[in-house]
Amino acid sequence: MYNVALCDDERIILDSLGKQLAKTAGNKLGKVFPFESVDGLIELIRQGDPEIDIVFLDIKIGESNGIDIASDLQEINPDLQIIFISGYDDYYINVYDVDHLFFLRKPIEADALAKALSRAEEKLSERSEKVFLIRSKRSSVNVGFCDIIFFEKDLRRIVLHSMNETYSFYGKFDDITPQLNEDFIRCHNSFVVNIDKVRCMEANILTMADGSKIPVSRKHVKETREAYLSYLERRLS
Repeated sequence: MYNVALCDDERIILDSLGKQLAKTAGNKLGKVFPFESVDGLIELIRQGDPEIDIVFLDIKIGESNGIDIASDLQEINPDLQIIFISGYDDYYINVYDVDHLFFLRKPIEADALAKALSRAEEKLSERSEKVFLIRSKRSSVNVGFCDIIFFEKDLRRIVLHSMNETYSFYGKFDDITPQLNEDFIRCHNSFVVNIDKVRCMEANILTMADGSKIPVSRKHVKETREAYLSYLERRLS
């Protein structure tokens, strides 16, 4: 089961979306928390009790910008699955300034809502199931794929940069590849990035979720660009 928060300044939208969610999600749906302003939503996410898994967020809530709010929420909880809703297409491109799953247009159609929830469920499942194992003589650590931003080669060591911590261990990129999936791309001899954590690609530079700037070598630029465009197409479909 997953808990959902709804934030829209129109009560009629909150009521309608709540009913649609109950019908579409069925017994997968846990608690639903509706908010007409962002303050209550931010406080709920900050408290983390109960933990919210999915947020449906209007892009324009009074004077507040939903895209900026989503960025603030993900700083508090990087695992939040954000689904934007709006009655306008003006913000469609801007939503890619922040990590999100889906863009739903009002009035929300049942098929589109089902697709958005399906994608959220997949992400939540990945978060709980897919992990990267770091072994050492003293201990072993599991890092969820959804938390990994990129791997960096530093002489004989590999540095794993995650949303919360940095881990260093001995190894080669060829040794870790079998543990990873298609979302991890070798963009440079010294870097392997999680394409899900790429925020933009400009020239031969990738900007990551934590603000890091990762170079793309000439050898890997074609493969990296194709992987990123394919990722964006999946997000739009």
